[in-house]
Amino acid sequence: MPIERPSPRRTNTAQLTVAAERRVLPNGLVVILSPDDAASTVVVNIVFRAGTVYEPPNRNGMAHMAEHVMFRGTTPDADYYELLEQRGALDLGAFTGHETMNFITVMPPQELPVALWVIADRMGHLPGFIDRADLSQHLKIVLAERNERNVDREYGAVDELIDRTLFPEQHPLHSGIGGTPASLGAVNASDIKAFVERLLVPANAVLVVTGRFDPAVASQLVDQYLAGLAPGVKAANPALPRTDPEGRLVTASELLSREPRITLAWRVAGQRSEALDALEQGAVLLTLSTDGAFGTVSTMTPYMRKWISLYSDRHVIQNLLPGWFLSSIAHVCMARIERMRNVEFVHVEDTLHHLRCPLLMIHGSGDTYIRTTMAQQLFRRCRGPKEFWLVESARHNQSLHVAGDEYHRRVSQFFKLHLPLEPDAVVRFNSVAVNAVPTEAELEIA
Repeated sequence: MPIERPSPRRTNTAQLTVAAERRVLPNGLVVILSPDDAASTVVVNIVFRAGTVYEPPNRNGMAHMAEHVMFRGTTPDADYYELLEQRGALDLGAFTGHETMNFITVMPPQELPVALWVIADRMGHLPGFIDRADLSQHLKIVLAERNERNVDREYGAVDELIDRTLFPEQHPLHSGIGGTPASLGAVNASDIKAFVERLLVPANAVLVVTGRFDPAVASQLVDQYLAGLAPGVKAANPALPRTDPEGRLVTASELLSREPRITLAWRVAGQRSEALDALEQGAVLLTLSTDGAFGTVSTMTPYMRKWISLYSDRHVIQNLLPGWFLSSIAHVCMARIERMRNVEFVHVEDTLHHLRCPLLMIHGSGDTYIRTTMAQQLFRRCRGPKEFWLVESARHNQSLHVAGDEYHRRVSQFFKLHLPLEPDAVVRFNSVAVNAVPTEAELEIA
């Protein structure tokens, strides 16, 4: 029987090349046009240098609140959200990060003019109608978001704890992007207006249009709506307080999760965006640690032999069937399902075969679901530096509960050995069952 396998997807440099036209308007707005005929929509994204690091002192979270204020509209009569939805918007979003704030709209191609008009209107008018009641409403929304994303979600407090650990109290990133209820409560209408007037201006922004559109038409629309706006001033890099060069270890209790989590974080400064992207991707690829991992075919094959015995009493013939034969049947079945359902399965075995980063594979000897021989077969496929730790008597995904402190020691030692730099912060959350929220005294800082 011939083995049918889907042909591997190979990506070449030409497929990764993105055609783009970049120009700068007289008012300083950077415009990037990148048409894609394969797309069915047009995406309009404007990015401002208006993230958390640009907030004034004692106003942590104000950038995020300003994003909420400007998302809907600058006057009571201008509801951008309703307008864009009426014109068929497929996606609307606004996001605030450490350094940037951006507004993104996905529209039908014929609605590009209205998307650009909204951007022009947002930059051309200040939020003069904001009053105490409006701010109070936005404050409720922002705090509700914080509760949903950070307080009432598993590992949600990790980001906030990392920011408090990496950055000193005087640093604008110390309280994270969302800020605290106290700092947000101190924000007034004048603060929002001054922040928007200073930072949400053409000279401080990059506009990206991509998807299905005519570049000539888009360029004409940009000139029509945006070229005449007052430029403003490009924001200078903020002067930030010095950070502690020493690394720190923080251990905290996590109430909502069932498993522990270890997060390593580094401060990276003075790098171009390309270098930062490379570092971010490289951090993912530097090391790999698994607990209870299993492959698809290497797990299916032993179970296929077991299932055959349920339907056939010819045990002699069953025992003579070689493993490669059962594996071939598994590949053929998976290939047919991929074609029928127009999907592509992830083949863990093939991925590990090409893996070159250090691997720590943890497995429990008492695992009756993924037996030790299955895990060892998967482990043998990895060609890079690797370590297999068999935790005696541990059942499936129970190695931590059995090994305890030894588990933490082995995992930490593995990352310390193979990561090239000491992290500036290691945040470890223990899964505990308690009835009270942990206090600051429960945080162990070394």
